[in-house]
Amino acid sequence: MPDFHLVCDECYSKDENMPTRVTSSDWVRIVSPREKETLIADVDRELRDLILSSFYENKIIPDPQRGVVAVRDKLLIQANEAAIDAIAKKSGLLAGKWLLYPPKETVDHTWKVIAPSTLRGELGVDAKVSTASEIPADGKHVICVYTRNYLDLEDVKRVRDKLRELGFTQRLYYKPDMYTYLKIYRNTFPGIRASRYSE
Repeated sequence: MPDFHLVCDECYSKDENMPTRVTSSDWVRIVSPREKETLIADVDRELRDLILSSFYENKIIPDPQRGVVAVRDKLLIQANEAAIDAIAKKSGLLAGKWLLYPPKETVDHTWKVIAPSTLRGELGVDAKVSTASEIPADGKHVICVYTRNYLDLEDVKRVRDKLRELGFTQRLYYKPDMYTYLKIYRNTFPGIRASRYSE
């Protein structure tokens, strides 16, 4: 399971909660008041649990030659948008995120822009940033700005527009969590875009 350093509205801007200072967790996460909105009730919870537990236990295996993803030995999912969307709807695993990749030198400043906007409910349902314990070789952090439903194009676009308003005018990519769970990456399934949207 992911290791989160959850911050609250009173303390998100304290130095000890800045991504470059946190070393005890992989991520700093902040939750929007929008997260409290009603979740989709009519979902197959068994399917949801199967996908999530398989992902966290590394039991999801992409098979590019056959164009499928195996979830344990219980489920084969065709690696195409229609099949993935159907599984996402059925399981209720519809969250997705806009991705930003600030370098170490600017990540704290970037987080100080994203975090309060998330708390004010101007962005999506939550946001997270990789910490000092998770910096890859290229020295860039990752910030994920989540929306509840990647198929709700109006909301996905609304969040992108707000990010642009906040100064993030570069091309950004949006990836559904389901793509992450099923290991849909450019190098595993070259025929599918690793990110669903880009703007």
